[in-house]
Amino acid sequence: SLTATMVGPQFFLVFTTLAILCFTSCIIRSFELIHGNCKILLNLISFAQICVVLSHMGKLFDITLTGDFSQAHPMYVFSQLLHEFGYFLCSSTELIVVTERAVACWLLRKYDESPTNYPVVISISSVSCISALFFSYFVHIRKETLGCTIFAESMDLLTLIVASICHWHSRRRYQRMLYTPTNLGSRYQLREVAETTRALLPISMASVTLNLTASLLVWALIIYREKVSYATMMSLYQTLHTLNAMLWCVLILYRHRGLRQKSIGLLRRFNFCQWEWIFTERSSRNIPEIDSSSNHELTQTHFDLLSASWRTVP
Repeated sequence: SLTATMVGPQFFLVFTTLAILCFTSCIIRSFELIHGNCKILLNLISFAQICVVLSHMGKLFDITLTGDFSQAHPMYVFSQLLHEFGYFLCSSTELIVVTERAVACWLLRKYDESPTNYPVVISISSVSCISALFFSYFVHIRKETLGCTIFAESMDLLTLIVASICHWHSRRRYQRMLYTPTNLGSRYQLREVAETTRALLPISMASVTLNLTASLLVWALIIYREKVSYATMMSLYQTLHTLNAMLWCVLILYRHRGLRQKSIGLLRRFNFCQWEWIFTERSSRNIPEIDSSSNHELTQTHFDLLSASWRTVP
């Protein structure tokens, strides 16, 4: 069957995506110049995407062992629950990230001087995880598929809207700061807000498009159940979500200049210099470059010297 022949390529896609997700998580964790609150939330998104991809892997093992997607098989049931958990956790955390970036832009000076707020971030992350568990329960146990789908898609659209507004505002505010004496830390924090939302904009657009397409496939299966096999439709559904996870990694590393430079530095260690052209991009006119060296001591010295020079400005 078509599904059986596509198992090999799907396994390749799953393992490739998992490798890229692990690489992305390492880059985010080692990047020192992003606020700790945002870093924790980005890592939570990586975890959510890993859950989605692992659910795809579980279903592939199920079809390999049984010859079909056995909906009563424990591995398949667990994979379904894991997928919905990861899917909703990713959508809700992306909305939390853009909201956190909006707060950072609004309370710029206070946010810049504050360390990572572990109690608040961990509490919000816990609420997001618990909500994802309830979402999975309502989809697969209570069978509230339509309402849950509309809610999740609405959340993705809201993320796109908030990210667009936040990026536009932070970029304009950063441009005004270039011509006024301003605290260097606040200026860098605002630029980081613009960088993160700049990366999240195409991610949100890709998520809305791919998730909506995947949802339409599910409803097509419900309507045309006799014409389309369940296994084929579910393979396409899971493949779209795995591609979305891969796109999340590629776009966050490509669109965020600091993470892109960090990625290139890590690739150089493994003699992958020939791949640098993937991450190369002309400098944006809207957000001038700031050196984000991976050496923490050099970076701190650089900022200390600039802060001293700004204090001398009348």
